[in-house]
Amino acid sequence: IKNGEADIVIGSRLEKNSSEIPMVRGLGLSFINHINRSLIKSTINDSQSGFRAYSKNVLSVILGYNSTGYGAEIEQLAMAELYGFQIVEVPVTIRYRGLENTSKKNFILHGANIVSTIFRIVVERRPLLFFGIAGIILVSAAVITISQMLLLFNESRYFSIPLALLTLGFVLMGTLLLLISFVFHTLKKFEKDSYVTTSYLALVNHNNINMTRD
Repeated sequence: IKNGEADIVIGSRLEKNSSEIPMVRGLGLSFINHINRSLIKSTINDSQSGFRAYSKNVLSVILGYNSTGYGAEIEQLAMAELYGFQIVEVPVTIRYRGLENTSKKNFILHGANIVSTIFRIVVERRPLLFFGIAGIILVSAAVITISQMLLLFNESRYFSIPLALLTLGFVLMGTLLLLISFVFHTLKKFEKDSYVTTSYLALVNHNNINMTRD
């Protein structure tokens, strides 16, 4: 950071003596890091390491996180990557064996909090994909059920109320999800533009204050 080579530096536990990590913790870290890389498209290997250093410039952006608990660690890095900040991981020496109470939170609650944060970030970033696909699936299901209903009516002149209600439910839910996807997509664009402007003004103001002091 002092040499201008990075905006965030993470002390990675996975690049050196990772065998020190207890098995349950190691499996949890592997799972979280995998879905973080897969869903958020992150390049970070140890997203849950709390041993970090931040440059001044990145703070005005990542302090806008909404998560609570350990989910904040994921969201901060996701925001930093989204806005193009340089993140570097360096190996650190760790110690767990022989120590008691190395976790401050139940590992199940810890993991659930982080996974829910990842999915929330995915929904916020790609609402068209998340809600849109679900909406298309439901509308497609409605096409299938209405086809079955018409086929049944054509063969026996029996109007199936259950199929009609099911079709109506699929259409309403599918249409609602498609509308939500477009609304969230539009809101996301406005929010990002506003946030970039706010962050830029904060950085300019910070630099002006430093220049005045100098």
